[in-house]
Amino acid sequence: MTANELAEHFEVSVRTIYRDIDTLSLAGIPIYALQGKGGGISLLEHYVLDKSVLSEREQNEILYALQSLTVTQVPEADKVLAKLSNLFNKSRKNWIEVDFSPWGSDDKGFSQFALIKDAILSHKIIEFNYFGSSGEKTARRVEPMKLIFKTNAWYLQAFCLIRNELRMFKIVRMADVQITEDPFIQVIPEPLPGSGQLQ
Repeated sequence: MTANELAEHFEVSVRTIYRDIDTLSLAGIPIYALQGKGGGISLLEHYVLDKSVLSEREQNEILYALQSLTVTQVPEADKVLAKLSNLFNKSRKNWIEVDFSPWGSDDKGFSQFALIKDAILSHKIIEFNYFGSSGEKTARRVEPMKLIFKTNAWYLQAFCLIRNELRMFKIVRMADVQITEDPFIQVIPEPLPGSGQLQ
């Protein structure tokens, strides 16, 4: 494509297009420009993105960001998410349901969210103390599956190894959350009515 066509497609200036070409070239992407009739901006024929350039964590962060965008109905987001999931050999991408409401009200809330997210992506068992609706405290050990925002509150969908079944845990009732070094093989269970039994 020509620089003008790219500028029109992305709704930016031609100067921005040439600046982006320089950035991509410096990053090792074999992109080049040919001037004159029949010229334009091209990628080297048969070039394929080397996914090893991105770490496992970076790949997960990209898919996490795209999964968030699908909720806002950004055009093409689902298609791009599917393509990158295949490229990164990620069979499961829908580990989070996103809402625009803020997470937590302090640094502790954000830290706990990040910790649970990391446990889901790394397939590590987590342990925590949980306070039921009656205030009873129990120690839990679970295989975390998905974070869900519902009715103004965050929940963790997880397989509880204590109760030996799929459960929903209200995040604000969880305390002393810790990621263990124990991995688990994630199996997608049959969905329960209401997305799992609320604790």
